[in-house]
Amino acid sequence: MSRSVGFRQVKVQGNKLLVNGKPVHLLGVNHHSMTRALGRSTTPALEEQAVRLYKEANCNFIRTSHYPPTPELLQWADQIGMYVEVEAPVSFQNYTVDDPAYVDTYLAQYAEMVERDRSHACVIEWSLGNESGLGGVNFYSEHAYSHEVDPSRPTVFEDRRSGSGGPQADIYSGHYPGGGASGNANQPIQYGEFAHVPCYNLDTLRADPAARNFWGRSIANFATHFRTTDGIVGGAIWAAIDEVFELPAGPVGYGDWGIIDLYRRRKPEFWLTQKAFSPVQIADGTLTGLTPGSAVPVPVTNWYDHSNLNELSITWRLGDRSGTLNGINVPARQSGTLTIPAGPWSAGDILQLTFRRGTAIVDDYRLSLNARTTPSFTPVGGTTPTVAETANRIVITGVDAPFTMVFDKTAARLVEATAGGAKVLTGGPDLVISRLTPGPWTGTSTTVTTSGGQAVVTLTGRFGTIDTTVKMAVDGRGLLTTTYTIANPPGDPVSDVGIAYTLADRTDTLTWQRDAQWTTYPDDHIGRPSGTATKRRTAGTDGYRTQPTWQWSQDTHSYYLFGKDSAAHWTNDFRSAKANIRLARATVGSTGPGVQVESDGTDAVRLAPVYPSVIDDASPQVVYSGTWTHAAAAGGPVDGRFDTEAVSNTTGASAQLTFTGTGVGLYAAPRGDLGIVKISIDGTVAATVDLYGTGKPPARLLFRSSQLPYGQHTIKVECTGNKNPMSTGTYALLNAFRVANQVADDASDRITYTGTWSHDANRSSTSGDLGRTESYSRQTGATAATTFWGTGVRIIAPKGLNEGIAEISVDNETPTRVDLYAGSKQFQQSVFERTGLTEGEHTVSVRVTGQKNASATDTFVCLDAFEVLTADPFAFYAPGVNMITSARINYPDLDWGNAEGKAIRLGSNWSATARVRLLP
Repeated sequence: MSRSVGFRQVKVQGNKLLVNGKPVHLLGVNHHSMTRALGRSTTPALEEQAVRLYKEANCNFIRTSHYPPTPELLQWADQIGMYVEVEAPVSFQNYTVDDPAYVDTYLAQYAEMVERDRSHACVIEWSLGNESGLGGVNFYSEHAYSHEVDPSRPTVFEDRRSGSGGPQADIYSGHYPGGGASGNANQPIQYGEFAHVPCYNLDTLRADPAARNFWGRSIANFATHFRTTDGIVGGAIWAAIDEVFELPAGPVGYGDWGIIDLYRRRKPEFWLTQKAFSPVQIADGTLTGLTPGSAVPVPVTNWYDHSNLNELSITWRLGDRSGTLNGINVPARQSGTLTIPAGPWSAGDILQLTFRRGTAIVDDYRLSLNARTTPSFTPVGGTTPTVAETANRIVITGVDAPFTMVFDKTAARLVEATAGGAKVLTGGPDLVISRLTPGPWTGTSTTVTTSGGQAVVTLTGRFGTIDTTVKMAVDGRGLLTTTYTIANPPGDPVSDVGIAYTLADRTDTLTWQRDAQWTTYPDDHIGRPSGTATKRRTAGTDGYRTQPTWQWSQDTHSYYLFGKDSAAHWTNDFRSAKANIRLARATVGSTGPGVQVESDGTDAVRLAPVYPSVIDDASPQVVYSGTWTHAAAAGGPVDGRFDTEAVSNTTGASAQLTFTGTGVGLYAAPRGDLGIVKISIDGTVAATVDLYGTGKPPARLLFRSSQLPYGQHTIKVECTGNKNPMSTGTYALLNAFRVANQVADDASDRITYTGTWSHDANRSSTSGDLGRTESYSRQTGATAATTFWGTGVRIIAPKGLNEGIAEISVDNETPTRVDLYAGSKQFQQSVFERTGLTEGEHTVSVRVTGQKNASATDTFVCLDAFEVLTADPFAFYAPGVNMITSARINYPDLDWGNAEGKAIRLGSNWSATARVRLLP
């Protein structure tokens, strides 16, 4: 056999770790040997790929948690150039660490590890074990063995906490130091686990993938702190690779805690690591105090431990000029200046600097010269919009720009806004605190005035218990300035606070400019300073346990977060919050109608789905029998829904809901101890449903009824005491019910009447009508209309002797004349049907013509109901796109020592303003 060998010297000197006589900083990752298809095993090719990716991310260090690695990993670390801490397979031990009976067990595997891997030059540290009891005779035995047989390498103890040192090893390694990472004057301090990649804050990650981008602040702070604090050697990010195993029954594992995923795709954290660990450090942003046209000096710090920056290729581009910098001399751990030759340039121009080692990019910067160019906006102004006010509505119409805004005075809500004839807003405003609306809106007043060339609508009311006033000032050019004041905000810190409007469902494109942490990002990174994101991916088919052929930002399934059978979500790029925006434009296509948020760089914009309403398990509408436990949901909420659950393992215990509609569904969060429930509708067994599942998915729709006749029904969910063989229990679990109602009864507030109509209920003349109600009119021109979401519509009406001819139109198309005459009263007749519509929003209108046929005794038009036809009455999303403009945003649940930003606390009468422009 043959083996490649290398030579180097490793030494602990005081509180420094020296390699070849020079102190080093170790900045790297924790590596688990695992893959999607093979579980906790891997292949030589995948180990090579992993090491190359770590090198690309500017890591120089791998900790092999929590066991010795594959030989192939060490071979590639030798060849590519990485430091490695090889860890003994001892983890989470307490009582055995000081028990002499276990000394042979400890030493046998430790000795095997040392003997196998001691010839690899990449190995510079031996780890005694992971997160076990501090001290102990058995760890001392390992340490002594190392110094006896391999004195060329120091030992490390990986503590479960973040301490200040310890005598059981040459190097002390703490975990998750937070802001208190400190050195030791007498011993090197290392942080074997720090900057934990987000994975446990499931609720936040489901709502906003930008939590991963925010993590970049942590890794940058740590890298700077480690490099500049005496006695800190460095550390390893937890972790390198996601630990998720896509089993046939569903995903399991600790979570998406890697900077790369199981498919070895780069996640947002990968580039953030590459920037933070870059050995080439330049103050990113704007270079000031320069003379236009003169040479440009760029201060730079070289954080290599052994290399001069002249070992890199340094290229630059400024306007039409470009070149390569030669003669650079900035030694390791020293600072210097790079000078760009004089030539034409102006304030606001961008200087691009790219650093390469061979063909690999080490770092890239795009520096503004003297000033940063930011978007300019049309100021408030123009002709005062016209205001039309009735008892129930306010309509604001633009004069200088083609827009309208309609408000419901009773509900104190925006009904819709159009720009250039296209609907761009369909609802709002809604207060958002900690990514949720804090309760249903109850409006108390709506007023309108004109002031300063603007129409000002003031809405007062409360979201749940939070009293809120919203002032919406609309100028003549379609700029909506929303100022919201919260009288009694929550007393505890919040993660964000903002205002939301619902955009038209067709909104599918987000374009933005923002002040980002760095000036350079990959084109697909969710945190890039500017870009365009689309709601759906343009190519590639999703499949559980199927290799993606696209970048992580384009994922529309996150199986660990949402479950194996979850519906597709919007792309990670589209649904990620864009913080510190200057401009954010949400439109239909890249040039279609929509809205534009305008800011000074302090606001964040996030696009979120509109979810259908549900009846929560805690609702008084749900009637329980038998023994049930009510608690916070283990699977976590989704957009504020499913935050509680009801659980029972009493055979025969039931939960019952009486509702009016055309269908009903059951939401439950699958888990490993759930059994089989029996579901009955109106006393007849409809299904048995197995609630068992793996992982930690949120609640999802596990049962949906078949189409039911419109009317009142009762659903009953019963614990059977049965289970499948894989389940550990027979529990029944309920998160919520969902009622489908495809019928808009004539008495519904979903129908808008004009002219004079009469409304009858519970009379002999309505005995056969849906809901025993009907509405009728004989006034020529009177209308009844409804706006619906679907692919078709059916109109249900009674026919009779005194009924005339109606005109029915869909989306203002040429009307169809329908004769409602019959020789006798006929209930629930389908008098009109239109199918084949594009799934979306449509409007159907019934008009009284005042005409009849010769046999009819009058010209009445009578309406019973509109029935909506749709491809899926239980669609995962409700129509619309929520656009949330947050004045403050934070991610306080990153935890594990990560930087979380300053806590957001809202005082009484806290107020903020958002500027939204309507775009035709």
